[in-house]
Amino acid sequence: MIEAAGSADVSGLSKRSLAPPGSEPGYDTGPRVSGATVLVVDDNLALAENLAEILALGGFRTTLADSAETAYLRVQKGGIAAVVSDVRLPGRSGIDLVDAIRKDHADVRVILMSAFSDAEALAAAARAGAEILSKPVEIKRLLALLEPSN
Repeated sequence: MIEAAGSADVSGLSKRSLAPPGSEPGYDTGPRVSGATVLVVDDNLALAENLAEILALGGFRTTLADSAETAYLRVQKGGIAAVVSDVRLPGRSGIDLVDAIRKDHADVRVILMSAFSDAEALAAAARAGAEILSKPVEIKRLLALLEPSN
């Protein structure tokens, strides 16, 4: 579960248009990461939407994917500056997604989230160059990792 209330100080942030752009689910509040979008990947749609809304309140443009395969296709289309993904996904894992992104899109920042403490999987993710956060996600830490200077 992603903690929203109390995890981050979102007071003073204004809720802008949260209408999905086009037919894709997402929240458009204006760019904050290199003028591009943060892709949130989780097979639990409620959690993905919750995290996307929190990121939107933090000033990030977001879009959603429910699998590593769908996420990779979105990254291939361009305009994705960062990916925030669950480790455990149906089909290919978040770690597989990191490997694929690193091969073709090394400039895309990848942050993995996990509710499980699988040391081997987390070590593989770190070797692949992904940041790793435990669920519930500490929102302040996530926002800091998404800042362009990090």
